[in-house]
Amino acid sequence: MPKQLTVNKETGFLESANSSVTFDASKKTHFLRIALKYVQEEKKIPSLLSLCQSIGISLRTFERHIGADPAFKDRFREVLLIGQDILTEVMFDRAKTPGGFMDRAMWLRRHFPEYWNPDHKIQISSGPPASKKLLENIDEYIEAEIVDEKG
Repeated sequence: MPKQLTVNKETGFLESANSSVTFDASKKTHFLRIALKYVQEEKKIPSLLSLCQSIGISLRTFERHIGADPAFKDRFREVLLIGQDILTEVMFDRAKTPGGFMDRAMWLRRHFPEYWNPDHKIQISSGPPASKKLLENIDEYIEAEIVDEKG
């Protein structure tokens, strides 16, 4: 039988009325404080396992609470958004040097899917019959824009 959860009036987090619960509102607040401090000081996301161990809970307990407690999930999202921002900054720094490109391609795809989404297909709705016939018989293709000579 699942334990009944109530909203802690101070934090808005869900917790059990049972005082022996391992991940109550106080521990959730402490968990978030540790995570935010780490992100701000180290400029990277802490390992979930190390965060959980630091307050005496398991990863499974964290996972259950993220799934059941919308207020906690929303506050933890702040940590993830900071991490996303840090990764974006690193990606832009790396863009100045030769090497891998996947991080930049992913960023472009997310922010400009109309140009960078490889699943975006060209749809021909009109044009000379010869162009349509040519495109129908091509086994391989590259993405391109077909424009008339008038611009």
